Amino acid sequence: MRDRAKQIQEIRRDLERVKEAGGSNKMRMWLQRGKVKVGGLKERWEKAITDWFLPLFNWNRRSLFRVIRSGDSSEPDVLCEDERTKERLWIEVTTAYYNDDHARTEWEKARGKSSKPYWLTQPDRVENQRLFDQVEERLREKLGKPTNHYRVLEPVLLVVFTRSFRLYLGNLLVRRRLEALVVPDVHPFREVYIVSEAPEVYRLFPERGMIL
Repeated sequence: MRDRAKQIQEIRRDLERVKEAGGSNKMRMWLQRGKVKVGGLKERWEKAITDWFLPLFNWNRRSLFRVIRSGDSSEPDVLCEDERTKERLWIEVTTAYYNDDHARTEWEKARGKSSKPYWLTQPDRVENQRLFDQVEERLREKLGKPTNHYRVLEPVLLVVFTRSFRLYLGNLLVRRRLEALVVPDVHPFREVYIVSEAPEVYRLFPERGMIL
C-alpha cells in the first residue's frame, strides 16, 4: 500500500507540472468555461488529452515523451518524442461520453455557446454501462481500420479518454467490463489504453491490466 501511495504522489506531482504548463488546466477550462476559439478546437483537445496521458505513460515506461506537434490529415493526432532517447511515437486520441447529449453539451460549452447542463440521473452501475457502450463504439471505429491506415513510420498508440464524472477503472464491476472488451487480431496500433480523469490508466493491448 505504501508503494501504491508513493506512486500516486509521484503521478500527481507530474500532473501538477502539466497543469502549470497549461495542459490539464486548459483541458478543463475549455470544456467548462467555453474559452476556446472554434478554429483548432479539436487539435487543442487532442493535445490536452495527450498532455494528461503522457505523465502516466512516462512514469510506467521511465521515459520522457513530450508533444512535438499535431498530425496532419493523413497522420494520427499527436506526434511525441522522448527527450532522452529521441524515440518518436504517435498518439491517436478518441473520447467516450455518456451519450450524444453529453457530448453535445460539452462541445457547445467549448465553443462558447449556452447549453443545458448534463446530469447523471441513474446509479453509477447504469451510467458506467452507458459510458462503456460508447467506449466499445469508439474502439470498434478505431480498431476496425486497416494496419496501413496511418501513413507514418513510427508506432501509433490509441488513447480512449473517458469524459466521466464518477468512473473508477479499479472498481470491480468496471474491471470486469474492461476485461470483456474485445480487441481484433489485426489493427493499426502498437498499444491501446483507456484513461479516466481519476487519473487511472488501463492498458487494453497488448497485455491487459492497470498501469496506475
